[in-house]
Amino acid sequence: MALKTLSQRIEPALALVHAIGKRPEFLHGSGELAQIGVAIANRQANITLSANAGYAANVLSQRFGPGNSHWSLAASLTQPIFEKGTLLHRERAARAAYDEALAQYRSTVITAFQKRCRRLCALHSDAKALTAAVAAERAAATTLNRTQRQLELAQAAYLLFINAKQAYQ
Repeated sequence: MALKTLSQRIEPALALVHAIGKRPEFLHGSGELAQIGVAIANRQANITLSANAGYAANVLSQRFGPGNSHWSLAASLTQPIFEKGTLLHRERAARAAYDEALAQYRSTVITAFQKRCRRLCALHSDAKALTAAVAAERAAATTLNRTQRQLELAQAAYLLFINAKQAYQ
């Protein structure tokens, strides 16, 4: 029984988490993470490999003959040298932008949960007020019925009946 009640309490919160995760401002945060990767990659050495193969001949009939094939293989390695720390600072800026986006995400999620909590508390308070109003209405109706019956039996004053009627309305 307690497990069922717990699961009923958790399901709305999970639905809220899934709904929040689909919002565009949260999907935007993955871009900052990609920028960190780009900044790190820019600081590393670039390696380029290329290869070519083919056939060459002066006469078309000898093109695919032996000794007419050629190939080449090339590799290059480049490393940024004269950046004077610019790439390092770009990486740090990308990390700072990611941290900022993460903090903004946390703040938005916390705000959303706070709003949800306020709404649930307001609903709970309204439900309590409604329950109290229904109980008061039932009590006033019971009092009116009893007072009317006592008036009919000449066991109560007419003033009590008027007070009960006003309380019921």
